[in-house]
Amino acid sequence: MRPIKSAELKLLQKLTNGQFDIPQMVRELNDGGMGSISFDLENLQSRKNR
Repeated sequence: MRPIKSAELKLLQKLTNGQFDIPQMVRELNDGGMGSISFDLENLQSRKNR
């Protein structure tokens, strides 16, 4: 897991109109280079991969 990037956070805030709390930790997905991420919805805030 890694901290969410500033650009990702800004995009999500814009898309959600600030109506949701956005997790601060994300996991990059193996998606062939598209840049997909998964959120830390359980608030584990761990940098360790599961």
